[in-house]
Amino acid sequence: KSENEKEDTFSKANVEFLSDQTLNSRIDEIIKEADKFLMLVTPYIRLSPTIRKQLKLLQGKSIDLELYVIFGKNEGNVSKSLSYDDLKLFKDFKNVRIAYVDTLHAKFYANQNYMILTSMNLLEYSQVMNSECGIRIKPASYLTDSDNKIWNETLKYFKDLYDVSKVVFKNSGNEFEDNIHLYYGNLGEG
Repeated sequence: KSENEKEDTFSKANVEFLSDQTLNSRIDEIIKEADKFLMLVTPYIRLSPTIRKQLKLLQGKSIDLELYVIFGKNEGNVSKSLSYDDLKLFKDFKNVRIAYVDTLHAKFYANQNYMILTSMNLLEYSQVMNSECGIRIKPASYLTDSDNKIWNETLKYFKDLYDVSKVVFKNSGNEFEDNIHLYYGNLGEG
């Protein structure tokens, strides 16, 4: 493609710049509107009361939602990356995959309609105290799959990241795997 064609394709993409409170509300929308899948990828997770509430409401819906949670960077203590209470909340989903990646630095939140690439961890502190920004991408239904390259490549990257991660907990159909004791000890305290 020529430079003009590349630029034209990019300008057709539904991309929105987000910062601070707009970023928070768009992440909240991703959780609220998830009905096929929800992917939460961030090194650190300490859920705010608002996000916890949205996740509990999502659990109550009679849907076959697939939840992917990928976390990491625990500095030798997994509870610094994902609190045990948040882990328990995620485990209550019917179809859930929770994984650990020790080199994770990316922050990515997605459902079937939108994805956000951002600087913000899923920490209440980050949501309130930090200056954060990101971009929200929506695939354009009027474009071909090849024109939705950003959407497809980004989603593939994070699905591949899950595939090479260390499974902490998985409950998906007939597949069940529980390695929590390897990360949180036998008591699950953290």
